[in-house]
Parts: sequence; C-alpha cells; structure tokens
Amino acid sequence: MDVLRSLIPFEDILKSYGKNIFLSVITISFVLLIRFLLVRTIFSKGSPGKEFSWTKKGYYITSIIMVIMIFLIWLPHLTAFFTLFSIFGTGLVVVLKDVILNIAGWFYLVFRRPFEIGNRIMIMDFSGDVIDIRLLEFSMIEVTPVSGGGQSTGRIIRVPNALLFQNPLVNSSKDFALSWNEIKVRLSLKSNWKKAAALLESLAKENLEHIYNSDERLLHAEKKHLIKYNKIDPKVYIDYEGESIQLVLRHLSEPRKMRDIKDLLWRLILERFSKEKDIHLL
Repeated sequence: MDVLRSLIPFEDILKSYGKNIFLSVITISFVLLIRFLLVRTIFSKGSPGKEFSWTKKGYYITSIIMVIMIFLIWLPHLTAFFTLFSIFGTGLVVVLKDVILNIAGWFYLVFRRPFEIGNRIMIMDFSGDVIDIRLLEFSMIEVTPVSGGGQSTGRIIRVPNALLFQNPLVNSSKDFALSWNEIKVRLSLKSNWKKAAALLESLAKENLEHIYNSDERLLHAEKKHLIKYNKIDPKVYIDYEGESIQLVLRHLSEPRKMRDIKDLLWRLILERFSKEKDIHLL
C-alpha cells in the first residue's frame, strides 16, 4: 500500500484537482437527473415507440453535453492530464483493450450504420432483430434460423460492439428488404411431376405478394448496391434426389413473413394435391 501511495500521490491529486473532480461528479449527476425527469414526465404519456425514440435521443444528447461540460471543467489542467496519461496510458490501453474496441465499434455503428434498430441481422451464430444500440454493446431479440421459420424466441442477446470488427455481419432487412425463400416438395417417381409443378407455381402466383420491378424495395437495392434481378416471379425448379422428384419453389419475400408464407403455401399444397390421384407426396 505504501508503494502504491508513493507511485500515485492520491492526497496531492485530491488537493490539486479535488474541486474539478467534485464539479465533474455534480455535472454528471445533474445531467443524468435532468434526462431522467424529462423522459419520465414529458414523454411517459406518449406511445411506447415515441418514448423509446426520445429515450435514445436523450441518451446521445446528454452524453454529448456531459463530455463538453467536463472538457470545459478540466480545460485548464489538460497539460497535466496528458502528462499523467503518458505515464500510465500504455498500461491502461492494455487493461481496457476490450472497452476501447467496444467504443470504437459504437463509433462504427453511428457513422457507418451497418444496421439500425429494427433490422434483422446475423453475427456469429446469433440471429435476431436489433432492439437497442449502446456505447459498449447492442441488443437483439433472438430469432430461429430461416430453416426454423425465423420466429422470435423471446430471448434477448447482448453482443459486444467489438465483435463487428472480428466477424462477418449479415443484414437481412436494411439495404435489400427482400430475401429469396425456397420451399421443397418431394414427390414419388410415379407422380405426374409436370402437373404438380404447374399447380405449385399457380398456387404461388395466386396467393403470394405480387412484386414488380418498380417496387421501391427493389429500386432502393438497385440504386445503392446495383442488385438487380431479371426474374422476380415465383418459379418452380425440378430436381432429382434419392429415388424421388423434388419440386423447389423459389420466391421473394420479406424475412419476417417467411414463416407465415411457408405455412400458407403448405396448407394450400396439401389441400390441392390431395385432390389429384396422380400426384403422391413423400
């Protein structure tokens, strides 16, 4: 303890900078109190969406105000501060490496905006809808994989911002709001596959959302990333697999609607194919 005191003269620091430390604590407490009162008294009667929006805006605004005010408080002592930081800075960088990377990730999120609140993303093995973005982490409500229907599990995943620099990020809803979905239907070799393919394509065209080349979602993707598809209508492909014929229906849809679309189509397929004596599902 005596060695620590000799290396870091706490009493001298308090004597020289005690007033500034006190003012900094008061400033932070005051700004946070004002933010809390504003959110609770002014916006608590609004809609949940509006309250959440103003809560996030208040978080960023108060953070900026605190940084500016603390900077002004410590402005006369910046030279001494940088001298002290140069002595202990290397050790602090090593100890706080993860924190610094998380803050750098937050700046990347704010200025580059690879995703926004409400986007459906996948990073590492986690998929979900983003519900919050903070200085050190972002949160998303978990969804099952596409093969499992892409439905919410109700669990909230908190992901450190630093992972954005270390792992690929998949965004299913920001720049290109539509995704290709495939539904596979297996038939026996004795089935009339031509008839089944025509019926399947007809069911898709009659019951799925009609998407045209002039759709704003397609135009946005083409303008920003030169993503352009020549054929966007539902189409059935034929495949042969393990003593069976496989019909693959490929169509465009929004990621959040895939589960409902799959449910709808399978109900229609089962009902329609049951009426045909020469079509046998496997």
